Amino acid sequence: MKFLFSRSPWTKVTSILVLAGLIAACGSIVDKDRIRIAKIGDSYITRGDLYRHIRRMAPGERPHINTRGDLLTVLESYIDQELQKRVVADMLTEGKLATPPHEQIAQVFDAQHPEYSLIPENPEQFGMTQADVEAIQHRRERGIEELKQQYLRQTAVAQAVQEAAQSGAITVSEEEYQEEYELRKHELYKPERAAFRALVFPAQSPEAGPDSAEARKRLVRSEPWDEVAQSFVEARKAIPLQTTLADTGQRKFYTFWEQASGTQKGRILGPIIIEDWEMTIPGAEMQAQRASLTGYLVAEILEITPPEQMTLEEAKPHLAPALYYIEFMRGLRDEMDVEIYEEHLPEPSLFLDQTDDPLMDIL
Repeated sequence: MKFLFSRSPWTKVTSILVLAGLIAACGSIVDKDRIRIAKIGDSYITRGDLYRHIRRMAPGERPHINTRGDLLTVLESYIDQELQKRVVADMLTEGKLATPPHEQIAQVFDAQHPEYSLIPENPEQFGMTQADVEAIQHRRERGIEELKQQYLRQTAVAQAVQEAAQSGAITVSEEEYQEEYELRKHELYKPERAAFRALVFPAQSPEAGPDSAEARKRLVRSEPWDEVAQSFVEARKAIPLQTTLADTGQRKFYTFWEQASGTQKGRILGPIIIEDWEMTIPGAEMQAQRASLTGYLVAEILEITPPEQMTLEEAKPHLAPALYYIEFMRGLRDEMDVEIYEEHLPEPSLFLDQTDDPLMDIL
């Protein structure tokens, strides 16, 4: 037996209207994605392009977008990347830029992201399917490619900026140096420096620890440095060293600066455990030689120079790279006739509730 369900004309009309509304809504989303927000030469950047750019960022790199200014900053960065890609393409065509080997980039990527390279021999034992393995491998290859493109952009732009600066195509005025100096003055300091003489007791000696402690005791008791040093050097228990260090933040010098920072002339330091200090030391017939020193260090401060504010002239080498880069990118924007339609940017509120994969609701 058949049951026939008839629909009234009003039901059909309602269904048609609902369907039309859904189609219109989808069309509206697509149309909004096509809104042009910038132009590079004859090419346009749309809202959809910007959404994809942000979505492809690693979770830790995705910016917090709370204002239109934040969104504008992201767009300007995206435009700069597109311009840099053109610099890369030109240099590759002219033979001025070499593509690094895939293996080299892969090694760097794997060191940064070991989670993508450590796939177990039997994935199923860890609840992984073949699809899971292939997805991880795909993300790894995509990451390697992105890292390669980043390297090419940085290398090409650095080379192009240097060439433009040397040829005089881009210049930085004294006013620009002064303005940048005032903005970054709080970070432009000459590091603390310490001149000292020391005895290094090599770690391979089983008596290195006790010997270094004995040396310190004798020095603290005001025995002359030369006498103490001679006794340990002639006994082949210690290596003499005299040098000057600047506190540039290197980890291997951290223990030294824990004791040396802010101290005064004549202070005895140590014993300090040091590792892989590349230093110049006296060699055979007093010929200087380079050596990697690991062991216990006992030192006497000869002079300590606290951090000092750089003058403008001293700061110029630190300011120049950023200023020349800005001038270079500004020239590229002018050359490529870049335009930004700020009034067409999407509402920043779309980005306020970001998750690990933002924009999925938007798209």
